[in-house]
Amino acid sequence: MALVAIARGERVEGEARLRTALATFASVDARGQVARSRLALAQALISRGAGAAARAELSAAREAFRTMGAPRLVERAERLAGAAGVRLDAP
Repeated sequence: MALVAIARGERVEGEARLRTALATFASVDARGQVARSRLALAQALISRGAGAAARAELSAAREAFRTMGAPRLVERAERLAGAAGVRLDAP
């Protein structure tokens, strides 16, 4: 529902839903879903020009994907950052 809201232009609602999802997944230690939620939230933030806020989400997602041994998702986070002009800390 969060991504649908964002697609409809309801960015505030979409971001709120993503943050709720992130908190819910974190509360049950669903690390993969937390990381994916962070990636989606970063995309939403980038789409409204909030690169600094997106940077923190992308960095956290990338680190989680690394820890999980998911190189393609690490690359996805890095590509999103690069396309948005968001500089991530060195690996």
